[in-house]
Parts: sequence; structure tokens; C-alpha cells
Amino acid sequence: MILQLIGLPASGKTYVLEKIKQEFNSIKILNLTSYTGYKREKALLKAVKAAAKSSTFVIVESACGLKDLNSIVVLLRVSKAQYVRNENKRKDFLTKADQFRLIDQMLPPNYTVYDVNSCETLIKTIIKTEFLYVTNSNITCKATVN
Repeated sequence: MILQLIGLPASGKTYVLEKIKQEFNSIKILNLTSYTGYKREKALLKAVKAAAKSSTFVIVESACGLKDLNSIVVLLRVSKAQYVRNENKRKDFLTKADQFRLIDQMLPPNYTVYDVNSCETLIKTIIKTEFLYVTNSNITCKATVN
């Protein structure tokens, strides 16, 4: 099973996934920002497919998402005030034009959440409802990749 968590940089995606990883340590989390170079999306796609063969649940974190995955897409879209607070913490700012460019490129989400707590709850619910046998650190299922 593959889930993609998308949203603007500084929306709180990494924060949510760090909390998810604490509860479900067998989940494989891959982040586009870990890859560099011109073909980084292609490298991430290859890594996701490899991880899905050996891991039961893979979460891909990126701003816009990867098109060639059969996955559930969750969009984290926080309020403007929260987004500005997060940007100030990170000292990382996007221009309005860059924000709109990213928004235009985002995959259509299956779910949209408007704060990090709701996002965490939704992802945990997806994990627990997708699999019959889930314990805090062990997920048992058969992953599929297209």
C-alpha cells in the first residue's frame, strides 16, 4: 500500500510523518527532498517501487505528488496563519508565484485535511482500516505496485 502526503513546503508534512513513524515504525517513509538532481522524481519513483515490494506500507512525502503511483493521496492544507508561522520557524519562504505554481501541479487528493492533528488521525485511520492485522509497530499486508 502506498500513501502520498502532499502539501506546500512548511505545511507540516514532515512533522506529521515523524509522529506516524513513532507509532508505526515498520512503515517506510520516503521524502522527495532527500533526492537531488535533475531526475530526482524518477529516482524517488524507483525507490518507492522497490520499497513497496519489501515493505507493507510506504508513505511518500512531496509537495505535488508522483503521478505514476497507484496510491491514496492526502493533501495537508493548513491555514494561512499556520503556514506563515511554520515558514518563520523554518526560515524558508516561497513567493506567492511559487506557491501557486506548486498548487497547480499537485495531484488531485483523495482526502484534504486542514491541520496536522487531523492529518495524523486520518493517516492512522487509513493504516488501521486498510489492514486487518495492525499492532503499534507491526503491519501485516501484501503491498501492490503498478
